[in-house]
Amino acid sequence: YDEYDEYDEYDEYDEYDEYDENAEYDDKLPWTHPQNQHFYKCILPEVINPELKNAPIINSEGYGLSHYAANSRMMGVNQSVNLSASNKLLIGEINSGFLPWGHPLNMRDPCNGINKSNRGFGGPAHRKGAMFLLNDGSIKVISEDIALRYCEK
Repeated sequence: YDEYDEYDEYDEYDEYDEYDENAEYDDKLPWTHPQNQHFYKCILPEVINPELKNAPIINSEGYGLSHYAANSRMMGVNQSVNLSASNKLLIGEINSGFLPWGHPLNMRDPCNGINKSNRGFGGPAHRKGAMFLLNDGSIKVISEDIALRYCEK
């Protein structure tokens, strides 16, 4: 329970007790390397969707999961992001196939539709769509019934 006498579901997974404040991240090593992995073996409440009540928040290896993913058409590997174009989907909700929040390939293709694929974007069933962060900083719900007439970068 927290200071407001409310149950904090994240407390039981808190890995910060084992955090070494003198440890340094080595960007020449993979994120899963023993020297780096403790930075990722924690839960970030900012990437947990509270509407997905039964969704996992940590994987079997102890990495904190994310309930959001990047748009692979905007933020692909070794790709620069063009933020000048309007109404571009940057990050969206997912409801299955969760990857650790630090995983470099935590991306989905919006052209797979919304709530249509386990590797696509999707929100809670009651919403019939998914929330997305757009490049202008706004957040919008995109309906699962939307016809994707074009899918471009």
